[in-house]
Amino acid sequence: MGFDKEIDRAFDQAADGLEKGVAAFSKNVVAPFFSTSFIGLREIIQKKKWKSQGFLRYMVVVGGASVLAGAIETIYIAELYKENAVWNWVYFRQKLLPFPLAELIGISGIGYYLYANGKEVQKFRQRFELAFERAGLYSSRRMIVDSKSKPEYPALYKEFRDEDDGMMFVFKNPGIPLAKWESSKSSLESSLQSQINDINTYKNNPGLIFIKIGGAETPDLLPYSPSLLEGVGKTKVVVGADKKGSITHNFESIPHLLIAGTTGAGKSVVLRGIAYQCITHLEGLLWTIDFKGGIEFTSFEPMGVVCLWEREQVAQLFKRMMKEHYARIKLFKAAGVKNIDEYNEKHPKKTLKRCFIAVDELAEMTDKQSLPEDEIEVTAFIVGKMAQIARLARATGIHLILATQRPDANVVTGQIKTNVPGRLCGYMKDKTAYQIVLGYVPSPMLPDPETLRGRFLYSLGGYDVQVQTPWFKDEDIDPNIKMDYSKGMLTDEEDDDEEDEFSIPVPSVRERRTRINLEE
Repeated sequence: MGFDKEIDRAFDQAADGLEKGVAAFSKNVVAPFFSTSFIGLREIIQKKKWKSQGFLRYMVVVGGASVLAGAIETIYIAELYKENAVWNWVYFRQKLLPFPLAELIGISGIGYYLYANGKEVQKFRQRFELAFERAGLYSSRRMIVDSKSKPEYPALYKEFRDEDDGMMFVFKNPGIPLAKWESSKSSLESSLQSQINDINTYKNNPGLIFIKIGGAETPDLLPYSPSLLEGVGKTKVVVGADKKGSITHNFESIPHLLIAGTTGAGKSVVLRGIAYQCITHLEGLLWTIDFKGGIEFTSFEPMGVVCLWEREQVAQLFKRMMKEHYARIKLFKAAGVKNIDEYNEKHPKKTLKRCFIAVDELAEMTDKQSLPEDEIEVTAFIVGKMAQIARLARATGIHLILATQRPDANVVTGQIKTNVPGRLCGYMKDKTAYQIVLGYVPSPMLPDPETLRGRFLYSLGGYDVQVQTPWFKDEDIDPNIKMDYSKGMLTDEEDDDEEDEFSIPVPSVRERRTRINLEE
């Protein structure tokens, strides 16, 4: 009896050991193999590796080996069972060898390929985990792993290939501020041994952070060239380029543009480049305003572009633009059209031109501090008419391009912020300036001009994109192009003498008299 109990106990222990061994084998070998192979399969599908030459070559080798094994197997069985080879071969395949050599080689080859790809993905994930540990990217919360308290690191949520062939890794963010992610970029690059193209919130969700490796990048230098305008519509100008290509501003839908940036950010370069496109590409009429004596637009003088730097002249210009606006409105009503494009389409022989007013330093034109009393009155007139044009002149094709390096609330007024939705913002020294120009503080922040000049943020309400603006030089100007102010408008300077609701207490532009002349 005791001997029987010993045998039962031995069988129980053997069964228990076998069960534990099978469970351990399943947990440590089978489950990891299948999970890793599944990761490899997803990697092949996401990266479309099945289209690659390497994948095709591997499958050809595996397929060839399977066919060869099947042929050898068939010949061997036929030789073994000569009398009734067909019946014995079928019996052998079905009964004695349910997984023949040919299928075994094929399945093993495909399984190994999936497993190898999955293993590579897991290695890369481990590199991320190590990189997060080295960079200190973890939350203050603790989590229990294998009965041990450990920091909570970002967990991989998903990964996919972006449109420009870069890899996007999206992580669940355990409460780490985006600024800390950005400041850890160089440390992550060193650990991953890969250049990070971008770090940001995924779909504006702060709970998900993406790290992009590889793919197209925004250029660090964008020379101006007429080729930039190839394929651009007749109402658009190129404001810059990002990793996907040229970014344009459409004056038909967004009639006015505000350009801001601190000294050295490239604001004036951007302004001149856009103004030149308004002449050459949009075939418009351009007036420039520069209270520094017109030095920023000196290169435009051979083209005959009018540059103004006296308040009296600027006031006359805005007075004329308002008259032109109402004259065009009257003409559109008579013609039964709603805007300048519809009118030009119906009257190709009497086309009107778009009018552009480019202001190099808005603060110098609108700031009333330290001005004589008579100039304060003129400045108030200019600000009022400029606000009217910003509100009303979209349909009539009169546009403002305003540039400033002093974006305080007295310069970028509520009227401008409301009626000039197009913004091109360069580097600012403080967050308040960003807030005034954009309505928010960008993240990531724009680089310092000493590091990268010409990088701006193009913003249209809820849409914004970092762009490298064209490097426009004086040599890019064609002096053979001449500005003809006698065509494409309904009014002329002679109308400025009329006394009406637009009258202002300043001399006519035609007289070209400065304040010094008037005092004499």
